Amino acid sequence: METSLDPDDAALLAVDPNSSLVMGAVPVDLLVPSDLIAIENASVLLAGRGPRVAVRCRRRGSLLPSAREVERRVGHALVDHGCKVDLDRPELIVRIEIIGETTAVSVRPPTRSILKK
Repeated sequence: METSLDPDDAALLAVDPNSSLVMGAVPVDLLVPSDLIAIENASVLLAGRGPRVAVRCRRRGSLLPSAREVERRVGHALVDHGCKVDLDRPELIVRIEIIGETTAVSVRPPTRSILKK
């Protein structure tokens, strides 16, 4: 769903308890082409330098390699730019949703990376 609302506000509205059609929502910070370099650059830009991060990827379509390979590549790019990968206690989750030729990238604290009912 596209909206001019803040991504967090839009996700909260989407998972409103009165809605029976939506079970979860991921706030999106950037939409980029489904290209590994574009995804790496967006992730680095959004994460900044220094935080402990975990990368989570969901891939629909076969334009890119496996979701695990995308997670590995983005993790290496983040480490190269000063982040630390911490899968157990990350400060930020880099969530990558590959949907065909478009990829959504979101960087949030673990409690806000995906909203579910």
